[in-house]
Amino acid sequence: MKVFKQEYQVPFFDCDKFRNMTAISIIDNVILVSTRQLEEMGYGEKWMRDRNLGWVVTQYDLLIDRAPVDEEKIVISTWIENYNKFFSYRNFAIDTMDGERLVTLKSVWVTLNLEQRKLTPLSEEMMDSFGAEKNVVVKTPKISIDQEKLNDLQKFNIRYADLDTNNHITNTSYITWMFESLGIDFLENHKLKELQIRYEKEIQDRDYAEAGLYQDPDDSLKYYHQIFKSDKIACQAMTIWH
Repeated sequence: MKVFKQEYQVPFFDCDKFRNMTAISIIDNVILVSTRQLEEMGYGEKWMRDRNLGWVVTQYDLLIDRAPVDEEKIVISTWIENYNKFFSYRNFAIDTMDGERLVTLKSVWVTLNLEQRKLTPLSEEMMDSFGAEKNVVVKTPKISIDQEKLNDLQKFNIRYADLDTNNHITNTSYITWMFESLGIDFLENHKLKELQIRYEKEIQDRDYAEAGLYQDPDDSLKYYHQIFKSDKIACQAMTIWH
């Protein structure tokens, strides 16, 4: 497998009020590095658009040992480890310049026909060029939500800024809604340790989305989240804080 690396110095606008790089900025920047790898390998946006295809993420598993801080120099790495007919498994890592592992992110991706909005088999030519292992089914974390426990439902208006180049709501918009549903006081006093999120169905209606959550009865720093619209589940997640 081919590992692609880029150095990055964290700017202040990637950070929260405490000068720590936010989870949203972490995800945005590692995805940007994967996009650059695709471009360098000859499978960038033009290659995808010529085939009427777009990448869609279905799952993230994020673990933050320590968030990078303002002006810190880091190394972002990414590689496609495995794939099968429809799913590719792309990993990311963020390290200090001295090699200390700060962040790991595992993700699952599919390619979508942008006209038909249907899954398309992955290009074996593309996957092979990345050195990915073929015909592997990877066991990914499952998220079990107790629908009866969901409370504190909040509505979030869908903005133009929430839409991406595939005309989808950006995957980080869902995460932002989940975090905001926890409230400012909670976010000011806690740091994210782990995020598991599974995207189920894109929200087509451009009006609003609803976010619900509940606290794990056995762990006060563990929360379950759900984003939905008109009883259709868009995504489910679990967060752990410290």
